[in-house]
Amino acid sequence: MENKSGQITIFIIFLLVLVFGTVIYFFINSGVQNKNAVQKTTDPIYIYTQECVENALFDSAKFFGLQQGYYIVPKTSLETSLYRIAYYYLRGESLIPENQFFEEEFSKIANDQILKQCADFSIFKEQGYAIKPGSPTIKTKIYSDNLKINVNYPISVSANKSSYEVSAFDYEIPLRIGHILDVGRALVDEIKKEPYALDMTFLLNQDVDVSVQKYDRCNQIYLILDDQSKTNDGESYFYSFAVGFSEEYCINEDNIL
Repeated sequence: MENKSGQITIFIIFLLVLVFGTVIYFFINSGVQNKNAVQKTTDPIYIYTQECVENALFDSAKFFGLQQGYYIVPKTSLETSLYRIAYYYLRGESLIPENQFFEEEFSKIANDQILKQCADFSIFKEQGYAIKPGSPTIKTKIYSDNLKINVNYPISVSANKSSYEVSAFDYEIPLRIGHILDVGRALVDEIKKEPYALDMTFLLNQDVDVSVQKYDRCNQIYLILDDQSKTNDGESYFYSFAVGFSEEYCINEDNIL
């Protein structure tokens, strides 16, 4: 009988320990979640990094447009006196990549811009913060009307005998890069059908401003300006690419504008 009573006592103690441990676990985790929620809205390091990264992403988008979506402009490009412009069409062949490639290229550009612009936290040292930024990891998705970007930028922060980390940042950048790339592909398809005789009605029917500059006898530069996509400084988004023709479609030098 005493043995049975002892077993019951042990069982009751076990249940009490289990319940007590569960309560402590949820209490601690609830505290961590609340701390993180407050941190995202009030912590100066988080706010500074969030705004800095957003500006870096807009700058990345500008660079992306100027480089025809490439992190490094390929050798297959038009060499001008100032810079190289990647071909999207060259002698009957379409060279414009798929969006998945451009997503990876944008992430590379953004990685460089974030490290360039958002790795200096010296302004917080005077306030007693010790900050150690890590290496960012960026995932980009290109949609017709925006970019959705996840930035994992681990930053260790120590202050007032406590420490914490900020890391995850999600952005929706309202630039129609996916749509602009679709327009670029449609232009290339039209050029392939009738090289050097692009239907002007087709250009006018686009909801972006498309202009064509003749670079030389066999090369053109297409410029796309989207008034529905504004950069962080209020400018319309700019994109460009080059087109190169076979000799049979090159124009007489006297007709170059």
